[in-house]
Amino acid sequence: MKVFSEDQMHGRSDPGREVTESLLRLVDVAKTGELLDGVHSYADTMFNVSQLARISAESTGMLARHPELRSDVNRIREFFYSVERRRGYVWISGD
Repeated sequence: MKVFSEDQMHGRSDPGREVTESLLRLVDVAKTGELLDGVHSYADTMFNVSQLARISAESTGMLARHPELRSDVNRIREFFYSVERRRGYVWISGD
């Protein structure tokens, strides 16, 4: 899978491999009912600004369950914040 940010005109940007890897580690530990639990490796997923805020909030619980993922959570929160400032989207491209 690969993670991208998109602006309102759907112009795509690659945030880099580290962001993709961090987000995928969070997908792996997401609990049932959390938004990241709905990401599937063979499907495309898009999150809007309000969904990004929910995932950021849910990442607090992930961090409590998996403190070793602190750098991943921080990296994803920073990435989401940059997407939110541009009123964009996060696009996860499945394999």
